[in-house]
Amino acid sequence: MGVGRIIVLSGSPASGKTTTASLLQRHLPDPFLHLPLDAFIDMLPPGFDDASFERMEVGYHHAVAAVARAGNNVIVDHFRPELDHELYAGPDVLLVGLRCPLEVLLRREELRPPERRGFAAAAFPAVHRGRRYDVEVDTSQMSPEECVERIRGAYGRPRSAFASLRAGVAEQPSGL
Repeated sequence: MGVGRIIVLSGSPASGKTTTASLLQRHLPDPFLHLPLDAFIDMLPPGFDDASFERMEVGYHHAVAAVARAGNNVIVDHFRPELDHELYAGPDVLLVGLRCPLEVLLRREELRPPERRGFAAAAFPAVHRGRRYDVEVDTSQMSPEECVERIRGAYGRPRSAFASLRAGVAEQPSGL
């Protein structure tokens, strides 16, 4: 059994990661499991502290890597720009940047339950800082289907963003 592939959808909360992941599952040529960070956040008890969140996040990354090493393809959606380069070293990783202006994120966030609001503004300044991607989409300008088509186009091409990040190459994020 080979190691699975990982597609990392990186973007602020409300940028369209969940919608994009769901459509990718339907339109990619290979089956992919969707392991959203939100599923792990939902496992935290009410009133959790920062240390609990950080431990959960480390466990999440270990779980994603283990699922991929077991031969499963995985779609990850995450709002933080950091990845554990050693954990993700074995699988083929496609890094996807989902961009969206803050004002659009805030409008989208208003449609969410109250406990899921306020995260877009907090994550926005750092989510793409120093990040290089294999492909980027602007979810405010493109339909979900157009975003998926662009990602599908990158799916079969060689990737370099994760290898560059792993090697410590500091490059500016690629353009749309």
